[in-house]
Amino acid sequence: MPKVPTAAIQLRAQRINAKAKNANKPKPRPSEISLWVLGNGGPANPQSLYVSTDQGRYLFNCGEGTQRLATEHKMKLSKLEHLFFTHNKWKNIGGLPGLALTVQDIGIPEFFIHGPANMEQLFEMTKGFMMLQNITITKRNPSDRVFSDNCMEVVYVPLFPDEGLDSSESDENGAKRPRRCSQDDPDSAPVVAFICKPHSRPGQLNLEKCVSFGVPPGPLLGELKSGRDVTLPNGTVVKSRDVVSPEEAGPVFIVVEVPSEDYLQSLLEAEPFKSHQVTASQEEHAAKVVVHFTPSSVMRHPLYMEWIKRFPASTTHLVLNESASSLGSVALHRAQHRLHLLSSSIFPLLNVEESSGLPKELAELNCVVGETLSRYKLRPFHGLQRDSVVCVDPEAYVQEAHSSYGFTEKLEELKAAAALKKDEAAGKPSHPEILFLGTASAIPGKDRNVSAILINVSEDMTVLLDCGEGTYNQLVRFYGLERARRVLTRLSCVFVSHLHADHHLGLVKVLKERQSAFEILGVPYEPLLVVAPRFMVPWMGRCSRAFDTVMELFRYVDNASLLYDQESPSPEKLELLQKLKLKDFSTVLVLHCKNAYGVTITAETGWKLTYSGDTMPCDALIEAGKGSDILIHEATMEDDLAEEAVIKTHSTTSQAIEVGERMGAKFTLLTHFSQRYAKLPLISDKFHGTVGCAFDHMLVRPSDLPVLPLLFPALKSLFAEHYEEMQEKTAKKLRQKALLNASTNSSDVKLQTSA
Repeated sequence: MPKVPTAAIQLRAQRINAKAKNANKPKPRPSEISLWVLGNGGPANPQSLYVSTDQGRYLFNCGEGTQRLATEHKMKLSKLEHLFFTHNKWKNIGGLPGLALTVQDIGIPEFFIHGPANMEQLFEMTKGFMMLQNITITKRNPSDRVFSDNCMEVVYVPLFPDEGLDSSESDENGAKRPRRCSQDDPDSAPVVAFICKPHSRPGQLNLEKCVSFGVPPGPLLGELKSGRDVTLPNGTVVKSRDVVSPEEAGPVFIVVEVPSEDYLQSLLEAEPFKSHQVTASQEEHAAKVVVHFTPSSVMRHPLYMEWIKRFPASTTHLVLNESASSLGSVALHRAQHRLHLLSSSIFPLLNVEESSGLPKELAELNCVVGETLSRYKLRPFHGLQRDSVVCVDPEAYVQEAHSSYGFTEKLEELKAAAALKKDEAAGKPSHPEILFLGTASAIPGKDRNVSAILINVSEDMTVLLDCGEGTYNQLVRFYGLERARRVLTRLSCVFVSHLHADHHLGLVKVLKERQSAFEILGVPYEPLLVVAPRFMVPWMGRCSRAFDTVMELFRYVDNASLLYDQESPSPEKLELLQKLKLKDFSTVLVLHCKNAYGVTITAETGWKLTYSGDTMPCDALIEAGKGSDILIHEATMEDDLAEEAVIKTHSTTSQAIEVGERMGAKFTLLTHFSQRYAKLPLISDKFHGTVGCAFDHMLVRPSDLPVLPLLFPALKSLFAEHYEEMQEKTAKKLRQKALLNASTNSSDVKLQTSA
């Protein structure tokens, strides 16, 4: 059984107490307001706007990878209580389940979801594999019309498709069916725009003027600041307006998404926008900035451009869609440039898709493409700022690597040792190619994403082992957009090991992007085989009914129908082997949670690969994997945390290596590391010449296996600071454990003596 999250419960209680204590205190209006582009919507990036004030934080849309970017770019989630969604589609909400788990773990007691109908269903749907017991999630619907707190007022503007029909809903079999939408029922709107009006800021007290009027220090200054006139002891009346600057009106910003041309008429007819366009009754009521999540094809439509023209020429239109660059993370490129020094073939540099820009007619309307970490500063007003925009500096990363103590020498030793392995590598087959897309456990971090491993079985067939949130984004970063599309058309099967969220929440996006790849490349569509536990069908069915139609995009195969110890192959297995052109594809129940599976894959050419999924050391896996050329095994914990590994039903590094030895695997690759080992796991004396350590965006071929064990000395030098920090933390844990044991033993002795 998992540990009770006592730390999260304590944090939650502290936050609730603090909120109750301050409930009746006046809350200040925000003096700072900035709109941050967190996800610019480009290839491999979510669409996400982060609004920061000195009083609170807000998030607009939360696609896959949003949490990871927030962590890297230090966008505080601890103050996040309100999430706004423009359209109830997976591309906007795919990162919400993971984000909810994280904010629960940091003790946030409640957060509010604002947006279209069905949003709240997501948390009902995920109850089978997500535990959200310590957070309250409250949904606000379009019919609520307005939300207001101490920072701003937000007006909901529901948008409806033409003829009141939305064809995005599906029936239980995955077939599309129209959903009736009515202007008389705001909650039936599939799309919601938001007009955000920060509260006006009280005027500032001018102390110099107060002195000139003879106002003494003390409570009279507070009276004047509060807008009240005062009488001085000498009878002089000082008016508040003479020493306090005028109230600063709240700068208006609008967030909008028009997913298709079907919504254009509704956009043009929506009355609430008119108060903030050129028809505004006062100049300060006109929108300073409009943030567009609208796709490029719709933005180019004459009616959409007509709507943009209704705003003053001074209004900035910030565009977050597929026209943006794919660059969103510095950490990923920094890590890959440093690892690239060890081997350019195992760690190839990542691709960056440049921004496609905007057509001239949109650029002339003051539309600009959003860049990750560009900021629109509303208060104090500075407009669009690009000083913190994400950029890559390869030269700096290389210099940083060589500045690590002893790294240059270790690198030279590595290259010399690798040269001696060339003969051993010669003649090895070109496949399987193993591409690690996610090597972290539980939650994504800036260096490692959650579980996903792409196996290129041959030139024309690929299998994906697990599919955590952000898998598609990782694929695009590695291959680039065009090559990633071709890979998706070759992707024939996805194996999902078990129901935990970090192993399958990327599947909906992979299915949608794969469908799109077939369409763009003009290839007839082939449904994807999804080999998974039984929960997958009801989960995907609910997704289809509430958000995106995906049931028709795959064919389901139950993991239980492919078990390795069947007396004779099931019809499902025979059909799968014929489809994938494999000699064997067998599953095995492992020791983790209910319905957790590992898998063995044997190619027609003879090589055998075993993947453990999440598990403790498992005899059945060892039996099923006998004779494997490659074992990919989870190694969540270091050896000194073996007790914690048992509690969480995971393996330590040495346990994983021992499984490989008992299995007779020719090579063992370790993956699924706890985020405490974000750079490199602790390397014990059990690591030997047939053991390697996985990293995100690491490509391994059979000819690379002899080189992988040689990397460890250079890796320890490259990440020396991180490695030493981990060793110190481990030593501290062991000291604390020894003290606790000593204290327990002492208490036992006293009890025995007294008895």
